[in-house]
This record gives sequence, structure tokens and C-alpha cells, in this order.
Amino acid sequence: MIDSSFDQKKYIASLLTKFQKLVREEGSIFFDEYEIEDLKAHFIEINKLENALFILKYGLRIYPFSTAFMLGKAEIHSKQGNTKKAKQLLEEFIQIEPFHVEALCLLASVYSEESEHQQALNILLKAQKLCFDKKDKQDVWFSIALEYTYLHAYAKAISYFKKILTIDPENTDVFFEIALCYEAEKKLEKSIHAYQQVIEINPYSAQAWFHLGYVYTQLKNHEKALISYDYATVIDEAFTAAHINKANTLSLLERYDKAIKIYEELLDKDHADANLHYLMGEAYEHTSEYQKAIRSYNYAIDYDENHADAWAAIAMIKDETSLTSQAVHYIKKAIQIDPSNPNYWYLQGEFFQKLGLIKEAFTSYEKVIEINPENIDIYLDYSNALYENGYVTEALDVLEEGLDREEKSAELHYRLTAYFLDQGQEIDAAFHLKTALEINYNKRYELFNYLPNAQKMSLVKQGVLNYISTSNQN
Repeated sequence: MIDSSFDQKKYIASLLTKFQKLVREEGSIFFDEYEIEDLKAHFIEINKLENALFILKYGLRIYPFSTAFMLGKAEIHSKQGNTKKAKQLLEEFIQIEPFHVEALCLLASVYSEESEHQQALNILLKAQKLCFDKKDKQDVWFSIALEYTYLHAYAKAISYFKKILTIDPENTDVFFEIALCYEAEKKLEKSIHAYQQVIEINPYSAQAWFHLGYVYTQLKNHEKALISYDYATVIDEAFTAAHINKANTLSLLERYDKAIKIYEELLDKDHADANLHYLMGEAYEHTSEYQKAIRSYNYAIDYDENHADAWAAIAMIKDETSLTSQAVHYIKKAIQIDPSNPNYWYLQGEFFQKLGLIKEAFTSYEKVIEINPENIDIYLDYSNALYENGYVTEALDVLEEGLDREEKSAELHYRLTAYFLDQGQEIDAAFHLKTALEINYNKRYELFNYLPNAQKMSLVKQGVLNYISTSNQN
């Protein structure tokens, strides 16, 4: 290889001149092995894979027993997406040299690219038995751990990452991977510990502080998340994602003015995009500065006309400011962009209901159930809309449909109790009251909030007393 003091650009330029002469004259030009390796690396770097393959084939004419060139050909075929050819070359090579660790690892990587992770893992487990050099062991263990993560076997992945730490206890890349594994397993406290290990080794790792902040956010420890994002932005002032997450955290802490200031600073630095304007709109909305919020949401739409959440956000503000008829236009646009979002249909149903467009509201609520049948609230709200408009049987049917999905829903049973009480059907009311109390006694106020005079009804009083008596006996 060239001396480190050598002008790298001139060196590569001289190699390219030789290469061009080789191609142009189709003759025989001598290259040292390291020159071919360097040309291959250069061509890969600039994504000229055909040239890389050409020089490797030529290299094998000069050095027919070069292991590096044989494996290099397989590597290039793999990068070109020709994994079938890559596997063929590698398997042929391994038949001749079955204990060649580099070849086995390269073959495993090809299988991994094809998402055949178990096959890749099997090869790597064989390769690790052939490793005696510490560096080789670390590389193979790292690859094995990654394959386990692809298979969602995070505990096994962590065990291999920890093997690497026995040789290299300050390997921050490994601590990062361990942290991500714990995060995937929802073992967030352990994930925090791993990121703290990175920070202990390298206190100036902006990425470590950033990821630490994200884990604290998942734990809803927003104060610690804010501190972490602060460190990340101080270490790397150009870390846009950290600035955005810091602003988002300030919003979660209801410090909206400070969040808006950060968003404005990012916009001043030409970081504007649809999402940034949308986040600013949310902050303005929380401070009830609705006109500024709408302006931000409109900017978001200017950047991305298919930003469905921005259209929906304007719809909610229009409704909040008693402009529900205008809100319908915006929510319809959101639905047009993302028709599978149940929240948009839900909002449209509420808007239609406020405007007295009852049948249209019913259609929207039915769409919510179709998209998200596990949402208990929709059965309550849809049945309420039906009941208030005199569709008693239909309201009962909707609640029964909800119970088909979730028979242990105390809310649905309490609502059925209310409807049956209101209709004077005491036997059915008593049945559903008893069932609801047994499921969740503490939610009995669901009944009283919906039907306040239920507290005075003897059937309800007796039902509650019977439940308490039975509970005490048990």
C-alpha cells in the first residue's frame, strides 16, 4: 500500500490512467496486487461496480490464486444484487477451502441480504469455531448478534454483543447495539444503562445523549429527556433531530413558548419542512393561538399537500372555533388522503352530528367500526347518536356488537344498563348492571355520568348493595 504521506488523489489518478489504458488498448498491463485492491475499493466507493468487477477479473489473470480477488468478485456480484452468482462463487470457493472464515462470513452476508437470516446464522456459528484471532472473533460475534436481532432473538443477540465486551470493554458500537436490543424488548431501564455506558466512555457522543433522551421520552420522564437532548444539541449544534426532539419535549412539558422559539430558530436556519411547520402548529394550538396554528398547518400543506394530519388539525380548530361547517371540508380532505385512518372518520362523524346531518354521521361512525372494531369508544358514541335520535333498537344493537368484540367491557354494560333503565326494561337493566359491577365496580360512575338519576333508582341501589354484600362474603 502507499505511504500515508503520499498524495492519495495523485495515486488514485495514476491508477485510473493505467486502468483506462488497459481498457482502451485491451492489452496487458502489470498491476501489483495492492493496486488492484485499491482500484476495486475506489470503484466501489464511487459505485462503478462494473469497473470493480473488470479489474478483479483482470487481476485473477495475473494472480490466479488470489483469495482476495476471488472473494472480491463474489462481493461485487452481491452488491449488484446478483446474489445467486455471489453464492455460487462462494460455495465453490468454500468447497475448496471449507475453513476459510472470510469466505464463510461473506456467504453469510449474502444470505442475510436475501433475508435468509437463519441460514446466515448457521454459517456464522460454524465460522466462529474457526476463529482464533481476537479481531476475527469480534467481527464474527458482531455478525452473529446482528442476525439474532433480525430474528428478534434479542437475548441471544445481547449475549454475543457481551462476548465482544470481554475483549474490547470500551466498544461503544456494541453498547449502542445492546441498548437498541433492550429497547426492542421494552427493557428501557437496561437500555438507559447501556447508553450511559457509552457516555461514560465518550461523554461527547451526541448520538448517545440523543438516544438516551428518546428512551426517557418513552418512559415519560420528560425532564431527564430534556436534559439529554440539551447535551446532544450543545455537543453538536447542527444536530437537527435533537433540536426537534428538545422542542417536542418542551411541548410535552407544556412549555410551548420555548418550544416555538426552537421551531422558529430551525426555520431561520433553512430546516423548514412539512413536519416542522406541523409541530409548530401544534404548539400554537396548545396556546390557543389558533390563527398562528392554522398558518403553520397551511405552511405544512404547502410543503406537502398530502399531509393528512395538517388538514385534520385545521378541521379541529375550525370546529373548536364554531366553524364546524368549514371543518367538514378539511376533514374530508384528510380522509381523501388517508381513508384508512379511523380518527378522521370519527371526527367527521362528530362534525356531521353537530350539524344535524345524522345519517351522514351514522355512516362515518360505521366506517370507524369497520376500520377499528376494537375501539370501545366508537360503540358508545355511535349508540349515543342513535339513541338520542330515537333509534333505540339500533343503539342497543351497536352496543351488543361491541360486546361481541369485548364481552368484558364494563363501559358497554353500564351503557346498556342506562338504556334499559331509560326504557323501563328493569330485568335487562339488572342483568347488565350486575355484569358491569362484577367486571369493574369502580367504573359505576360511567352509568351515573350518563344517566344521573340512576343513583336514585331503587334497582340500582339494590344492585350495588347486593354486589358489595357478595364481595364482602367472598
